Amino acid sequence: MTKLSSITPLLPQLSSEELRSLNSMVISVLKSKRALESKLVGAQLKVGDMVTCDHPKLAGMSLRVTKISRTKATVRPEGAFSGYNVPMSMLILSK
Repeated sequence: MTKLSSITPLLPQLSSEELRSLNSMVISVLKSKRALESKLVGAQLKVGDMVTCDHPKLAGMSLRVTKISRTKATVRPEGAFSGYNVPMSMLILSK
């Protein structure tokens, strides 16, 4: 956090163009980190695995992976006929 506290006072001194450039750099770093996290989770998952989801609608549910796509996985609660497409970054592998 030390680096962030040293940058924050300098932000008002930046021009609009510099702030836009900084914003685009921050967004690109965030996107790459999310993509990496998604790939790491996707590498661990396989069809049939039991997972939980970090989302209020699916909180506390035990879900089974039925399909794995590039960025999302289709999960279905035990005993249910319908499923949900969930981003891999929101899935937590159950043990």
